[in-house]
Amino acid sequence: MRDENGQVTQPARERGVLAAAPLALAYLLLPLSWTVSRFAPSLRMPGWVPSGWPWLALAGAGLLGAVAALATRRNPLKRVPVWMALLAAACGALLALCLIKLSLPRLQGPFFPVERFWLLALPETAPLIFTLLAGTWAMSFGAPARVWFRRFGTLLGMLVVADVAFASFLAGFPVPGGVLLDGSLAERHAFLLGLALLLGVDDADRKGRFPSWQSMTIMAGLLGCGSPAAQLAAGSAYLFLSRERLEARIGFALACAGGVAGPLYGGTPLHMDGRMQVYMTWMAGLESFAAHPLALLKGFGPWPLDFHLPEQAASALGMPDMNFSLPPRAVPSFWMRAALVWGALPLLALLLTSMALTAVTPGRAMAGIMALALAQGVVFPLLYDGSAALPLCLAVVCLLGEGVRVLRAEADSAPDSPAASVSEPVSPPDPESGTGA
Repeated sequence: MRDENGQVTQPARERGVLAAAPLALAYLLLPLSWTVSRFAPSLRMPGWVPSGWPWLALAGAGLLGAVAALATRRNPLKRVPVWMALLAAACGALLALCLIKLSLPRLQGPFFPVERFWLLALPETAPLIFTLLAGTWAMSFGAPARVWFRRFGTLLGMLVVADVAFASFLAGFPVPGGVLLDGSLAERHAFLLGLALLLGVDDADRKGRFPSWQSMTIMAGLLGCGSPAAQLAAGSAYLFLSRERLEARIGFALACAGGVAGPLYGGTPLHMDGRMQVYMTWMAGLESFAAHPLALLKGFGPWPLDFHLPEQAASALGMPDMNFSLPPRAVPSFWMRAALVWGALPLLALLLTSMALTAVTPGRAMAGIMALALAQGVVFPLLYDGSAALPLCLAVVCLLGEGVRVLRAEADSAPDSPAASVSEPVSPPDPESGTGA
């Protein structure tokens, strides 16, 4: 919101900062905490603390903020519907149940089958829980504007570049390096950086210009993560959707292609050692669906999954035993994990929803981030991971809000519209809060 002099008012600034809190947690605070814990192991969380504690804390903070706003009748958005507070309470209750589930296996004692089913099923509802949390946060504090994604993406890009340089220059020394690129963290950070980059592809101010220093920092971080799926998706989307100089788009796309082809040429196909589980679970999952076609509709449920690898695939992967069992959370791919547990119908509904959002949202950014999510879900948990699910959902809400404001502005400026005779111009979206005046 702006005053009569065009300056951003203090409530708008507060709203923008609160809206961007999940981004600060995913892009900055968590990477910094992992870096600090690597150098100072004594500062790590105790073993009994669940891995999803940052998002439980965020949900609790949002719930307390919504309840306090409802009690005091004071809110940055100047409205607090009762149903919103109830939804926040339900979301907090679901997350509390997840906390109980994560803590109970450390206790001794038998469980009834029904209780065991729900304790196993709750982690598999993480996509729904994180989506509800993102929606509740957006309704309570607003959706973060694109500028926040760019700012935090730049900071994360700096951290990744510094981490890569540190690991390269100190190779062979007894000093920890590559902290932010360890295991699935590389895929997570590559997705976050790709999301920050692709949200700016339809920026009219950058049309025909070279990338800004912020975009170049994000690109460098994305290349440093070494994620083939994210590099292929982000490089292709940036090449075909961005409005910046063609030379810059081709250069970044070629750099992404080189980052994927380099390991192939060096004899380590796509970092096979680190992605063995991805290939193994994909082949085993396809083999399971081929043996049980009906499971493609209803899934196998949240129980531990019994896999069987074909003999040739097991030999190629160096598996001594073709039969093995894994819990669903051990499947790295979002698409395969969700299909194995719930079947293909929920995924089909999700894909149709993504296509509909891409079709109705003005601009090119929605198509870019949907392509990135589609590709990254092949090798990464995506909506099962709070650090990826909340920024993705908030980015979708941000783009939808901008689209609604554009459509309203076009409707108000139409010749036959009653608002066309009003002399007051429509204010542009507020860069600090993501909302208009």
